[in-house]
Amino acid sequence: MALRRPIKILTPEGIHMHTERTLLLAITGMSPAVVTETLYGIDRNGGAWPKEIKIITTSKGKAKIAKGLIEDQQLEKLCQELGKPMIPFSDEQIMVVPNAEGKPVEDARNLADHEALANFIMTTVRNEAQNNNTRIHASIAGGRKTMTFYLGYAMSLFGRHFDKLSHVLVGENSEMFERCPDFYFPTRNDHIVREFNGAEHNAKNATVILADIPFIRQRALVPELMKNMQDNIDFRLLTHLINLGEQPDQVELHAYPAEQYLMVKSRNSCEEMARVHFPNLLHWSTYLLLLEDTLRDPEEREEFCTWDTKARDDIFAMVLLKKVCEIRSMEPKGDTIEEISTNLAEDFDREGEHAGLKSSLDSIAKTGFTGGNFNTYRNAIKKTLSDKLPTNLANLLVPKQQDQTLSDEELAERNAESNSNPKPKGERSSRRKTKTGIKGGQYYIIKLPNQNKQIFINN
Repeated sequence: MALRRPIKILTPEGIHMHTERTLLLAITGMSPAVVTETLYGIDRNGGAWPKEIKIITTSKGKAKIAKGLIEDQQLEKLCQELGKPMIPFSDEQIMVVPNAEGKPVEDARNLADHEALANFIMTTVRNEAQNNNTRIHASIAGGRKTMTFYLGYAMSLFGRHFDKLSHVLVGENSEMFERCPDFYFPTRNDHIVREFNGAEHNAKNATVILADIPFIRQRALVPELMKNMQDNIDFRLLTHLINLGEQPDQVELHAYPAEQYLMVKSRNSCEEMARVHFPNLLHWSTYLLLLEDTLRDPEEREEFCTWDTKARDDIFAMVLLKKVCEIRSMEPKGDTIEEISTNLAEDFDREGEHAGLKSSLDSIAKTGFTGGNFNTYRNAIKKTLSDKLPTNLANLLVPKQQDQTLSDEELAERNAESNSNPKPKGERSSRRKTKTGIKGGQYYIIKLPNQNKQIFINN
């Protein structure tokens, strides 16, 4: 028999990889036959034969699965019938969902148990999807409707482009086999199975169909750290955060400068939904400056913008350094950018705080702060937000360009002034350099529908 070649994969990062194995991840209740039926369908469809099986079920379901697939050897009989390699399978591959107290669920029938069930399924799929050498074939053919829904939703949130989702169906004129507890798969030879009422049927005549289920992959929405961490997932919280990202007017931000974190709330519930800690003090100080500027009246804004990537922006550098000192409850030591940066770097180096901050401050002291630095900081802010928040919500909080609201007469006047009094390259004529129109009249703020009622700085 020819060996199947590994499946070639192009990951989102563009690196070619090969899946070394396929995992069949199935939901079952009291009918373990859905596992053998799914495997039968995979073989008939020419799919990749799994090297491992994991089943999510209740404690009642586990007993039925162990008896049918292990004790009665129905899994081994299927592999022999199809001429396929035996898939190692034991009690360890039967995962019983925990209830709200962490004990095995016998039969989920209350809200708390269903919440725990959802978290367990989400966490299981997330963990399996961390391995790019494993393709997940998820089956939603068995179990309670809520369990299969959660598995399908988990695949939508964490599944990759090469993962699969399927359901197994009995064909026309084969419905009677669903009532036969000893039916596990269609056989090549005669094999009599019986209904509960004693009616007999020949398994040779059964038709089983594996239906591939297309699903929308929303993995890009999930916070980056949630894809790779080992903590259990709070499914309800995750869905609330994703939904909040679709309601910009309901987002509420609370910034805590000294603690270096941003609290995200929903205006509907006023409950804390997430905290985003900014480990880099310079990035946090930059974000705070933009938050503060967002809250000012438009005509009073500092209008921090991306300037020439190589030109110094001494005005922003000074404002940034003073903000760092303010957050740390320190008085600036020195009168120039070089002096303040150097003294801050020495203080942080002596205290052993903020690894990597000294080199950034040394760089500002030597070469100043440029438009390139601003872009780098803004990208770092975006990454920090995206690590902890769903992409759609993080995108709402990333600083964005704001167009000026100057009249044509004001813009013409400023352009004329700039053209008649050109400044040396790299020197900003005032804190409102963008209003000359040279850069298209754009600066950065955090764009929310009603900033003054949605952004709060807790000093």
